[in-house]
Amino acid sequence: MSCFPVLLKSNNAVVKTKGAAYCFALNIKVNTAENLLFEISNDHKDGIFGFNVKMVLKVWHENGKLEIYQKKK
Repeated sequence: MSCFPVLLKSNNAVVKTKGAAYCFALNIKVNTAENLLFEISNDHKDGIFGFNVKMVLKVWHENGKLEIYQKKK
């Protein structure tokens, strides 16, 4: 749990996005993660990466959850 604040405050957009995605998957710091991803998605300097972030937000809003790992069968 102590790593999430560090990840979400990183200078690297990829690190921030990964941290935010794990927050969604674990259902922790959801508001912070959502706000962060919204900011990244609207930053035009991130180009295609901003598009990827928009897709993460889309899945989150449509499903109310994000699964980033496979469930055991």
